[in-house]
Amino acid sequence: MSGFSQEYWANYGPNEASSDEDLLKQVGHTVNKCPIPNDIVVRMVEEIVTALRLSRTDHLVDFCCGNGFFTCLLAPYVGTVTGIDFVARNIHIARLRKCPENTSYVMGDVTTALANLVGTASIPTKFLLHYSLAYFTPAQLSTILRNMRAHLKGHRFRFLLTGIPNNALQGSLYDTEERRARHLENEKVCKDTNDGLGRWWAKDEIEGICRNHGLTVAVRNQMRSLSNYRMDVLISADRNACPA
Repeated sequence: MSGFSQEYWANYGPNEASSDEDLLKQVGHTVNKCPIPNDIVVRMVEEIVTALRLSRTDHLVDFCCGNGFFTCLLAPYVGTVTGIDFVARNIHIARLRKCPENTSYVMGDVTTALANLVGTASIPTKFLLHYSLAYFTPAQLSTILRNMRAHLKGHRFRFLLTGIPNNALQGSLYDTEERRARHLENEKVCKDTNDGLGRWWAKDEIEGICRNHGLTVAVRNQMRSLSNYRMDVLISADRNACPA
Protein backbone atom coordinates (compact mmCIF):
# COMPACT_ATOMS: atom_id res chain seq x y z
CA MET A 1 0.00 0.00 0.00
CA SER A 2 1.02 3.61 -0.45
CA GLY A 3 2.01 5.88 2.41
CA PHE A 4 -1.29 7.70 1.94
CA SER A 5 -3.26 4.48 2.35
CA GLN A 6 -1.41 3.46 5.50
CA GLU A 7 -2.05 6.80 7.19
CA TYR A 8 -5.62 6.96 5.92
CA TRP A 9 -6.71 3.55 7.24
CA ALA A 10 -4.77 3.85 10.48
CA ASN A 11 -6.95 6.84 11.37
CA TYR A 12 -10.20 5.93 9.64
CA GLY A 13 -13.49 5.51 11.48
CA PRO A 14 -14.10 5.06 15.21
CA ASN A 15 -11.24 3.73 17.34
CA GLU A 16 -13.60 1.62 19.42
CA ALA A 17 -16.11 -0.89 18.07
CA SER A 18 -19.04 -2.00 20.20
CA SER A 19 -21.35 -3.14 17.39
CA ASP A 20 -21.36 -4.51 13.85
CA GLU A 21 -22.21 -1.01 12.67
CA ASP A 22 -19.01 0.35 14.23
CA LEU A 23 -16.98 -2.47 12.67
CA LEU A 24 -18.36 -1.72 9.23
CA LYS A 25 -17.64 1.99 9.63
CA GLN A 26 -14.03 1.25 10.61
CA VAL A 27 -13.37 -0.49 7.29
CA GLY A 28 -15.36 1.91 5.13
CA HIS A 29 -18.27 -0.38 4.26
CA THR A 30 -20.76 2.47 4.24
CA VAL A 31 -23.22 4.16 1.91
CA ASN A 32 -23.82 7.86 2.54
CA LYS A 33 -21.83 7.41 5.77
CA CYS A 34 -24.21 4.71 7.04
CA PRO A 35 -23.13 1.05 7.43
CA ILE A 36 -24.20 -1.17 4.56
CA PRO A 37 -27.37 -3.16 5.40
CA ASN A 38 -27.18 -6.72 6.62
CA ASP A 39 -28.71 -8.18 3.45
CA ILE A 40 -25.80 -6.71 1.46
CA VAL A 41 -23.31 -8.19 3.93
CA VAL A 42 -24.96 -11.59 3.51
CA ARG A 43 -24.84 -11.24 -0.28
CA MET A 44 -21.14 -10.32 -0.19
CA VAL A 45 -20.32 -13.40 1.88
CA GLU A 46 -22.35 -15.62 -0.45
CA GLU A 47 -20.53 -14.21 -3.48
CA ILE A 48 -17.12 -14.84 -1.88
CA VAL A 49 -17.97 -18.39 -0.82
CA THR A 50 -19.27 -19.24 -4.29
CA ALA A 51 -16.47 -17.62 -6.29
CA LEU A 52 -13.69 -19.16 -4.20
CA ARG A 53 -15.50 -22.51 -3.89
CA LEU A 54 -14.72 -22.54 -0.19
CA SER A 55 -14.76 -25.84 1.67
CA ARG A 56 -13.88 -27.16 5.11
CA THR A 57 -10.54 -28.42 3.77
CA ASP A 58 -9.38 -24.94 2.71
CA HIS A 59 -6.90 -22.60 4.32
CA LEU A 60 -8.14 -19.14 3.34
CA VAL A 61 -5.88 -16.09 3.51
CA ASP A 62 -7.77 -12.81 3.91
CA PHE A 63 -5.40 -10.08 2.70
CA CYS A 64 -6.08 -6.62 4.20
CA CYS A 65 -8.61 -8.13 6.59
CA GLY A 66 -9.14 -4.87 8.50
CA ASN A 67 -10.86 -5.52 11.83
CA GLY A 68 -11.80 -9.07 10.84
CA PHE A 69 -15.49 -8.41 10.22
CA PHE A 70 -15.65 -10.49 7.04
CA THR A 71 -12.89 -12.85 8.18
CA CYS A 72 -15.11 -14.05 11.02
CA LEU A 73 -18.11 -14.47 8.74
CA LEU A 74 -16.08 -16.61 6.34
CA ALA A 75 -14.44 -18.77 9.03
CA PRO A 76 -17.31 -21.32 9.27
CA TYR A 77 -16.89 -22.16 5.58
CA VAL A 78 -13.20 -23.19 5.76
CA GLY A 79 -10.82 -25.27 7.82
CA THR A 80 -8.47 -22.39 8.63
CA VAL A 81 -8.51 -18.68 7.93
CA THR A 82 -5.64 -16.23 8.38
CA GLY A 83 -6.38 -12.51 8.34
CA ILE A 84 -3.52 -10.16 7.51
CA ASP A 85 -3.48 -6.37 7.90
CA PHE A 86 -0.85 -3.65 8.31
CA VAL A 87 -2.83 -1.48 10.77
CA ALA A 88 -2.10 -2.34 14.41
CA ARG A 89 -5.45 -0.99 15.59
CA ASN A 90 -7.33 -3.25 13.19
CA ILE A 91 -5.44 -6.38 14.22
CA HIS A 92 -5.94 -5.54 17.90
CA ILE A 93 -9.70 -5.20 17.40
CA ALA A 94 -9.84 -8.37 15.28
CA ARG A 95 -8.10 -10.41 17.98
CA LEU A 96 -10.54 -9.16 20.63
CA ARG A 97 -13.55 -10.38 18.67
CA LYS A 98 -15.24 -13.70 19.37
CA CYS A 99 -14.31 -15.43 16.14
CA PRO A 100 -14.29 -19.20 15.52
CA GLU A 101 -11.24 -21.04 16.82
CA ASN A 102 -9.95 -21.67 13.29
CA THR A 103 -9.28 -17.93 12.86
CA SER A 104 -5.94 -16.19 13.39
CA TYR A 105 -4.59 -12.73 12.63
CA VAL A 106 -1.17 -11.49 11.56
CA MET A 107 0.05 -7.92 11.37
CA GLY A 108 2.10 -7.51 8.23
CA ASP A 109 2.55 -6.18 4.73
CA VAL A 110 0.75 -8.38 2.20
CA THR A 111 3.36 -7.58 -0.46
CA THR A 112 6.05 -9.47 1.48
CA ALA A 113 6.89 -13.16 1.11
CA LEU A 114 3.97 -15.38 2.13
CA ALA A 115 6.16 -17.55 4.32
CA ASN A 116 6.73 -14.51 6.55
CA LEU A 117 2.97 -14.10 6.96
CA VAL A 118 1.47 -17.59 7.11
CA GLY A 119 4.51 -19.78 7.78
CA THR A 120 5.24 -23.01 5.95
CA ALA A 121 3.21 -25.53 7.96
CA SER A 122 0.30 -25.46 5.49
CA ILE A 123 -0.25 -24.41 1.91
CA PRO A 124 -3.17 -21.99 1.58
CA THR A 125 -4.85 -22.20 -1.82
CA LYS A 126 -7.71 -19.74 -1.40
CA PHE A 127 -7.05 -15.99 -1.15
CA LEU A 128 -9.22 -12.90 -0.75
CA LEU A 129 -8.53 -9.19 -1.20
CA HIS A 130 -11.84 -7.61 -0.27
CA TYR A 131 -12.38 -3.99 -1.37
CA SER A 132 -8.67 -3.21 -1.12
CA LEU A 133 -6.96 -3.41 -4.52
CA ALA A 134 -7.65 0.30 -5.02
CA TYR A 135 -4.94 1.05 -2.45
CA PHE A 136 -2.26 -0.86 -4.36
CA THR A 137 -0.29 -0.11 -7.51
CA PRO A 138 0.01 -2.43 -10.54
CA ALA A 139 3.60 -3.19 -9.49
CA GLN A 140 2.39 -4.23 -6.02
CA LEU A 141 -0.31 -6.50 -7.46
CA SER A 142 2.38 -8.12 -9.60
CA THR A 143 4.52 -8.62 -6.49
CA ILE A 144 1.64 -10.25 -4.59
CA LEU A 145 1.03 -12.67 -7.46
CA ARG A 146 4.73 -13.44 -7.78
CA ASN A 147 4.96 -14.18 -4.06
CA MET A 148 1.93 -16.46 -4.24
CA ARG A 149 3.32 -18.43 -7.17
CA ALA A 150 6.69 -18.80 -5.45
CA HIS A 151 5.15 -19.95 -2.15
CA LEU A 152 2.60 -22.36 -3.64
CA LYS A 153 5.14 -24.06 -5.92
CA GLY A 154 2.70 -25.12 -8.59
CA HIS A 155 -0.33 -25.84 -6.39
CA ARG A 156 -3.70 -24.83 -7.78
CA PHE A 157 -5.20 -21.72 -6.18
CA ARG A 158 -8.05 -19.22 -6.46
CA PHE A 159 -7.67 -15.53 -5.60
CA LEU A 160 -10.73 -13.25 -5.43
CA LEU A 161 -10.36 -9.47 -5.53
CA THR A 162 -13.62 -7.65 -4.86
CA GLY A 163 -14.92 -4.10 -5.02
CA ILE A 164 -12.33 -2.71 -7.45
CA PRO A 165 -13.15 0.76 -8.81
CA ASN A 166 -13.58 0.22 -12.57
CA ASN A 167 -12.06 3.02 -14.61
CA ALA A 168 -14.59 2.46 -17.39
CA LEU A 169 -17.43 3.18 -14.95
CA GLN A 170 -16.17 6.44 -13.41
CA GLY A 171 -19.11 8.29 -14.89
CA SER A 172 -21.50 6.24 -12.76
CA LEU A 173 -19.98 7.72 -9.61
CA TYR A 174 -19.00 11.19 -10.83
CA ASP A 175 -22.41 11.73 -12.36
CA THR A 176 -22.76 15.45 -11.67
CA GLU A 177 -20.59 18.44 -12.55
CA GLU A 178 -19.97 19.05 -8.85
CA ARG A 179 -18.76 15.50 -8.20
CA ARG A 180 -16.56 15.50 -11.29
CA ALA A 181 -15.02 18.85 -10.34
CA ARG A 182 -14.29 17.64 -6.82
CA HIS A 183 -12.66 14.49 -8.20
CA LEU A 184 -10.42 16.50 -10.53
CA GLU A 185 -9.38 18.83 -7.69
CA ASN A 186 -8.54 15.85 -5.46
CA GLU A 187 -6.40 14.38 -8.23
CA LYS A 188 -4.35 17.57 -8.34
CA VAL A 189 -3.64 17.39 -4.61
CA CYS A 190 -2.88 13.67 -4.31
CA LYS A 191 -3.35 11.37 -7.30
CA ASP A 192 -5.41 8.18 -6.94
CA THR A 193 -6.82 9.02 -3.51
CA ASN A 194 -10.33 9.93 -4.72
CA ASP A 195 -11.70 10.91 -1.31
CA GLY A 196 -10.48 7.61 0.09
CA LEU A 197 -11.90 5.52 -2.75
CA GLY A 198 -8.41 4.78 -4.01
CA ARG A 199 -7.07 4.05 -7.48
CA TRP A 200 -9.31 3.42 -10.49
CA TRP A 201 -8.25 0.23 -12.26
CA ALA A 202 -8.69 -0.74 -15.90
CA LYS A 203 -9.85 -4.25 -16.76
CA ASP A 204 -7.13 -4.59 -19.39
CA GLU A 205 -4.27 -3.78 -17.01
CA ILE A 206 -5.37 -6.44 -14.51
CA GLU A 207 -5.69 -8.98 -17.31
CA GLY A 208 -2.23 -8.03 -18.59
CA ILE A 209 -0.60 -8.48 -15.18
CA CYS A 210 -2.21 -11.90 -14.81
CA ARG A 211 -1.08 -12.98 -18.28
CA ASN A 212 2.48 -12.01 -17.38
CA HIS A 213 2.30 -14.47 -14.49
CA GLY A 214 0.68 -17.24 -16.52
CA LEU A 215 -2.59 -16.98 -14.62
CA THR A 216 -6.21 -17.25 -15.66
CA VAL A 217 -8.38 -14.23 -14.91
CA ALA A 218 -12.10 -13.49 -15.08
CA VAL A 219 -13.44 -9.96 -14.61
CA ARG A 220 -17.05 -8.96 -14.08
CA ASN A 221 -18.82 -5.80 -12.98
CA GLN A 222 -20.60 -6.03 -9.65
CA MET A 223 -24.36 -6.35 -9.55
CA ARG A 224 -26.05 -2.99 -9.15
CA SER A 225 -27.35 -3.90 -5.69
CA LEU A 226 -23.71 -3.75 -4.56
CA SER A 227 -22.29 -1.02 -6.77
CA ASN A 228 -22.59 0.60 -10.19
CA TYR A 229 -18.89 1.46 -10.53
CA ARG A 230 -16.95 -1.50 -9.12
CA MET A 231 -15.79 -4.86 -10.49
CA ASP A 232 -14.68 -8.20 -9.06
CA VAL A 233 -11.76 -10.25 -10.34
CA LEU A 234 -11.12 -13.98 -9.96
CA ILE A 235 -7.55 -15.13 -10.58
CA SER A 236 -6.67 -18.80 -10.70
CA ALA A 237 -3.84 -21.17 -11.53
CA ASP A 238 -3.89 -24.81 -12.59
CA ARG A 239 -1.98 -27.34 -10.51
CA ASN A 240 0.61 -27.93 -13.23
CA ALA A 241 1.24 -24.28 -14.01
CA CYS A 242 4.84 -23.22 -13.46
CA PRO A 243 5.66 -20.10 -11.44
CA ALA A 244 6.36 -17.06 -13.59
